[in-house]
Amino acid sequence: MAGPPPTNPAPEVTRFTRDLPPAHYILKIESLSKIIQMLPGEKKPKYDSEVFECGGYKWKLSLYPIGRKECDNAENISLYLAIEDTDSLPLCWEVNAMFKLFVLDQIRGEYLAVQDSKWFSTSKRGYDHPKFLSLSMLKDPSRSLLANDLLVVEAHIEIISMVKINFTNGKKKNKNYIVGYSFKS
Repeated sequence: MAGPPPTNPAPEVTRFTRDLPPAHYILKIESLSKIIQMLPGEKKPKYDSEVFECGGYKWKLSLYPIGRKECDNAENISLYLAIEDTDSLPLCWEVNAMFKLFVLDQIRGEYLAVQDSKWFSTSKRGYDHPKFLSLSMLKDPSRSLLANDLLVVEAHIEIISMVKINFTNGKKKNKNYIVGYSFKS
């Protein structure tokens, strides 16, 4: 008689320590429809969060409730994450961050999420998700993403590393890692 069927071993779990905790930021936009009407100008309306801190860096979210003109996304909400107040960083800095951006379904307590990992630098201070959320999904009555004209957007940011690039005669010489973390998900 054969023994029990083989089982798959449990997935490996990686444990590590780090100095910086992950940061979580919640942006609640009340009266979204009124804000869209009040934001003047030739460009598409934009709503900026307050500057918030994560991992020793300052960040800002910009929400384009009817898309960004530059991205031709009138049928989508665009969301832009940018590093702010970079004057205190060393010359030729780069910050590698893993981030998750969420929209809360306010009735079900579920989240629509986008996850990404990018290098922020002196030449690229922010990243856009031009099709973060379709307007049809936002207005879908079976979802509660926009309940009582309130939109809740959340950001979870983890700093992976910070790099200073040394240049000699205008050429990249090497990278000195100032802060670094290793992790598996």
